[in-house]
Amino acid sequence: MSTKTEIWKHASEVYADISELTPQQALAHVYGINNITAEVRNAVITLISAGSQASKYFQDNITPHFDLNINSNQKYKTGQQLDEYELLEALGHGGMSQVFKAKRINSDQQTYVAIKIFAPKENSKELLKHFINEQKILSGLSHPNIVKMLHSGMTSDETAYLVMELIEQAQPLDTFAKTHRLGLKQKIKFITQCADALAYSHANLIIHRDLKPDNILVNQNHELKIVDFGIAKLINNDIFGNKTTIMALTPSYAAPEQINSGYISVKTDVFSLAVVALDLLTDEPPLPKDRLLKSCANDERYIDNTLKTLKTDKDLKNILQKALEQQPEKRYLSMQSFADDLTNWLNDQPVNATAQSFIYRMQKFAKRRSALFATLVSFFAFLIIGSIISYKQYQQIKIEAQKAQIVKQFMLDSYKAVNPNRAKGVEVSAKDLLESSAQKLSEYSNLDSQVHFELLQTLGIAYGTIGITNKATELLKQSLTIQPEEPHSTSYLAVYMQNVVDGEKHSAFLDTINMTKLVSNSDKARVLRVKAQAAARDSDFKQAMGFLNKSIDLNKLDNDKTEEILAKRLLAEFYFLQSEPRKGINLIKSMLADINKDKSTQIPITIILGLKSDLGTLYNDIGDYQPALEIITDTIKQVRVVLGNKDLELSKLLNQLSGTYRFLGEMKKAQDAANESYQITLEIFGENNIQTAASINTLAVMAYQTGDIPKAIEYMQRAVNIFQQQQSADYADTLELKTNLAALLNISNRHNEALILIREVYNIQKEKLGLQYDSTIYSQQILARTLAELGQFPEALNLATTAEQNARKFLGLKNPLTVGAIFTLASINQRNNQPQAALKQFLEIYSSNLIADNNPKYPLLLQSIAELYAQNDELKKADKFFLESIKHNIMT
Repeated sequence: MSTKTEIWKHASEVYADISELTPQQALAHVYGINNITAEVRNAVITLISAGSQASKYFQDNITPHFDLNINSNQKYKTGQQLDEYELLEALGHGGMSQVFKAKRINSDQQTYVAIKIFAPKENSKELLKHFINEQKILSGLSHPNIVKMLHSGMTSDETAYLVMELIEQAQPLDTFAKTHRLGLKQKIKFITQCADALAYSHANLIIHRDLKPDNILVNQNHELKIVDFGIAKLINNDIFGNKTTIMALTPSYAAPEQINSGYISVKTDVFSLAVVALDLLTDEPPLPKDRLLKSCANDERYIDNTLKTLKTDKDLKNILQKALEQQPEKRYLSMQSFADDLTNWLNDQPVNATAQSFIYRMQKFAKRRSALFATLVSFFAFLIIGSIISYKQYQQIKIEAQKAQIVKQFMLDSYKAVNPNRAKGVEVSAKDLLESSAQKLSEYSNLDSQVHFELLQTLGIAYGTIGITNKATELLKQSLTIQPEEPHSTSYLAVYMQNVVDGEKHSAFLDTINMTKLVSNSDKARVLRVKAQAAARDSDFKQAMGFLNKSIDLNKLDNDKTEEILAKRLLAEFYFLQSEPRKGINLIKSMLADINKDKSTQIPITIILGLKSDLGTLYNDIGDYQPALEIITDTIKQVRVVLGNKDLELSKLLNQLSGTYRFLGEMKKAQDAANESYQITLEIFGENNIQTAASINTLAVMAYQTGDIPKAIEYMQRAVNIFQQQQSADYADTLELKTNLAALLNISNRHNEALILIREVYNIQKEKLGLQYDSTIYSQQILARTLAELGQFPEALNLATTAEQNARKFLGLKNPLTVGAIFTLASINQRNNQPQAALKQFLEIYSSNLIADNNPKYPLLLQSIAELYAQNDELKKADKFFLESIKHNIMT
């Protein structure tokens, strides 16, 4: 018997017979066996001492490249530097990695991170694959109970590492439970948090496969984080046991199918998490020590005995029993089902793992609502007596029932028009249903006035929710003819009217609202939010922020999450208007994360889609086009499904998409998106509406990009006229459109007209906004170009220089407006016979890749550089850029 395989096979057989003995009894027994070799005896002793640890046979035969005594051969130590990080403190190590607390060197912010360094004993492609796999998996997850990966890297000597959030004063879940003496429900609450986080992971097609207390950490704030996704696997891959995963699992917590090389599914994590729960509740090894050797043959008996002695109620035992079934098909169908049952148990509600008879459900109700249950008999007695002795109350109930019947019949009549049998296969949208309801309402002539009012109000708000604000305004106005100054209709009318009437009429309506008659905080907050928008429309951001902060405070008083989100969404818009798009991005990302985290508050999908739409706009504003494209295209798909193909939100998204495609040089797609956006707004609002004007503005930009300057000027003039009619000449968006019109007039050599227009715009923006805002910086550029065209170079250079400096300072180098400011300054320097300054500025744009090669300005950039080099007698360099320019023109 010389091979390791034979030695360990024989040792496993001996150990299987003595694994239930104590270590002392087992050692005494093995020394009494005479018919085994010294090698086998030593192997059995190793198994006895290993106890519940991973199989020594696998350690010897499958993973010799693992450094099981990593402390003796650490690749990195405290105090060393890893790229831009200083390693401050060793936090732990495993078979293939070291983990350190670290901070970025030469950084003003003392933010600490955790760095996981790939450091196996020997190079292994398989282990590196697992390490990289963890990076890919973590980068795709964003959940408050899953450790957040910040970025990954590779050193010059090809050492891979991950930079993750640092879990301060972290303790494994079992250690934390013992240290803080957690009670039964506290422990199950932590397990439920794990289940919710893993349900999210599973929803993103990722199975953890190595759940155990050491991989579930709790920080100093009692916040739970799941870590170590090193052997996690994507669900859409074929997942069967293999040497590496069997080696990497922890036998005490692994599911039977992992140990027996079976099919791995989400139910594998369900089993392992239930084992962790059992471990917390019993403070003992949750499963047999020899389960790896005996292929889990004794699991079922061991689990049954443990559950029988567990001091808890029948429901929790049933939940754990179901999650710990040996056969995966008998377990919970998903981690979410497991989490839901644990939540039900915590809330004293019926659980699916227990057969639900009527008596059982009543018992749970009585336990959950003991005070209510104790008074039910008295309540029903009172109700019966009250109904007998109070005829007036009875009559009132009868009237309410009649109203309910009227509403019921009204809804049934409305649904008939969209009944599948009548629709004959045509897809029915929310808009179709509302239109059917509104039509039926107009046919009901003898409705009770209260019922009529409530239906008008409900339909009006519903129309506004899906973006059909003209119909919403019409119905809400009708409701106010029945009940003038009714607070709810008044506040919603204030919201939706601003998209339908001009700014002057809308402001006049806001002035008529008596805030003291608005009873609820939500109605007051809604009107204040609209007043904030009106103030911002006039560029009075100080007053706008005052209104908005009051609105947010009122929402918090009522804990109205939906209205609070709408107010914060407006705050993000204000950041955008005040040239602080990154603040807006952070705010919206934070809101979306909170919505995803807080499942108790159901935020309307239309609001979530609106937030995503705004996020795409803000990414476009900072020149981050790829994430903008991904967010906008994904949101458009969702809007088409939820709201249909004729919706205001869809039109806005298509305008954004057109801009994104334009920046990326995909002009055909940009034009298609612009055309569809215009058709939607035209159909919903008609020609003379600011929403339509916004789409016309996009068409103007597209006409300019394709070289049709007369058409671009025609479109832009139409858009300006609509905004001036519907809002005002000084409205922020009107001024931006006038700036675009001035730029187009310049291109068509109508410089004097452009100068009059753009100087007026610049002076208003400089006074109202200041020089640091992107709108002012843009109009300043256009004014500088116009003056240069008219030969007024001193003023042109002064304005262009100021615009360039402010753009760098307030917007950042990669912002499209900053690039435009540098290009403008370079062009004016070139025309004013300042070739060295112009060349330096053009080369900065070229060398920093600030203009993509598919941007229409790119060939102009190449030609300008070539001309300046030629002017400086650097003909070789000039030839290079001329040739590149010619090559680019041929290819495009």
